[in-house]
Amino acid sequence: MLSRFLVPLCLSTAILAFGCGDGGSASSQGGGGSGNGGGGSNTGGNGTGAGNTGGSIGGSNTGGNGTGAGNTGGMSTGGTGGSTCASGTADCNMNAADGCEAILLSDTNNCGSCGTVCPPGPNAPANCIGGVCGIECAQGLGNCDGNVANNCETNLNNDPKNCGNCGTDCGQAACVSGACACATESKTANPVPLDLFIMLDQSGSMDDPLQAGGTKWTAVTTALKGFFQDPSNAGLGVGLQYFPLDSGGGACGVFCNVDADCGAAACGPCLFGICLGGGGGGDSCNVADYAMAAVEIAPLGGGQVTALINSINMHGPTTNTPTGPALQGAINHAKTWQSAHPTHKAVVVLATDGDPTECDPMDIPSIAALAAAGVNGNPSIPTFVIGVGSSLSSLNAIAQGGGTGSAFLVDTGGNVVQQFQAALAAIQDSALGCEYTIPQPQQGMLDYGKVNVQYTPGGGGAPQVIGNVANAAACDPQSGGWYYDNNAMPTKIILCDKQCMTVSNDPSGTVDILLGCATQHI
Repeated sequence: MLSRFLVPLCLSTAILAFGCGDGGSASSQGGGGSGNGGGGSNTGGNGTGAGNTGGSIGGSNTGGNGTGAGNTGGMSTGGTGGSTCASGTADCNMNAADGCEAILLSDTNNCGSCGTVCPPGPNAPANCIGGVCGIECAQGLGNCDGNVANNCETNLNNDPKNCGNCGTDCGQAACVSGACACATESKTANPVPLDLFIMLDQSGSMDDPLQAGGTKWTAVTTALKGFFQDPSNAGLGVGLQYFPLDSGGGACGVFCNVDADCGAAACGPCLFGICLGGGGGGDSCNVADYAMAAVEIAPLGGGQVTALINSINMHGPTTNTPTGPALQGAINHAKTWQSAHPTHKAVVVLATDGDPTECDPMDIPSIAALAAAGVNGNPSIPTFVIGVGSSLSSLNAIAQGGGTGSAFLVDTGGNVVQQFQAALAAIQDSALGCEYTIPQPQQGMLDYGKVNVQYTPGGGGAPQVIGNVANAAACDPQSGGWYYDNNAMPTKIILCDKQCMTVSNDPSGTVDILLGCATQHI
């Protein structure tokens, strides 16, 4: 009975293998097991596991010629484990804790096999595609010459031979933002001629002395004369009128050589270099009087500069400040001039040293409304304001109404001449804005439906075609745009405010007019 229980019991399971027989032993390792004893062996599946313990718990069998059965499973207990990775993966860091961590199809440090490193190129990051090191260019770049050494060498945004894609040839046209602009002609955009109509305050307060010596009048007129004579301003259109004017419809001169220098007959006679008249009728509140020019608008040059300086020399501070009719008259004159010269840009410059003191309207909101009507009218006439003195913040409302933001305020405690000239220069730059003449093609008639505007940022940025909109009201708040001043009979190209700001803030950028291709719209 006892011998029956000594007969070895041979079992085989997926987890444990027992060996039987003399000298027999069973063991398993990670992925497979083998049993020695009956000469049999079997191999288990993949996995990390530990070997079994032999036929009797303890790790080995001692007995006769028995049979041993190996493991059949992914994992076994005992022993030391190993691993086999799925296709396309590998245990490149030899760390069993993270398993088959390398993706050989896309790992730039283990591309196709462990340790194969894909280097980055001059214009592209390192890239592993399908287990092979390759080139994947950033957007807008291309490896058009096929040379891996310089890889993404081509700018697809502006290369006319590789426009948008390698091999896309635009011929004679420009490549703009990755598309052939198909322009037959490209011309540099030229700003329209600018004309300033200056309404100059000659009220009595302009005779107030300055801390640095002289008076407001002498400082302001010295600044104006210097501006007129500056060679860099040659060609700039300038006209001039004064306020107040005599109720007889003319400005009475103060200094003279002959009676005619005094202006209207009532302003004379001229005696000892002084005009004795003064008109006798008081200051004019008539808008029509201020809508005339003492010196008509004309490009600065020899004859015009002389006329302006001679006119100033014959004037000086007198009486009060009829700002309302003076501003309205100036706007009316500029409108008439602009209508007669549609390819120009006319603006009003109001130079004054204080608030209105006579003639309706006298309140600032009403005068600001006059300026607003001017800039919102057709043609549009902006009003710039230069204030000379202190406590002139109310003049900002007039400038804001006139579409120019805020007044240029000149501090009489500083260098008035320098400040006034700086204000005139700033007005010149700002007033030019972004209005351009429409160039004519070298041959044939211009088709206004085949005009595009291209902006090229400074510093080598890619050219950008600016989309067209119907009018100022249609300007896109995000992308801006451009429009014609008159869609029926265009004379100017005008950039929307957002686009104009971008261009104005980029002094090294360029604007070109492209002729010959269908206009691109927003």
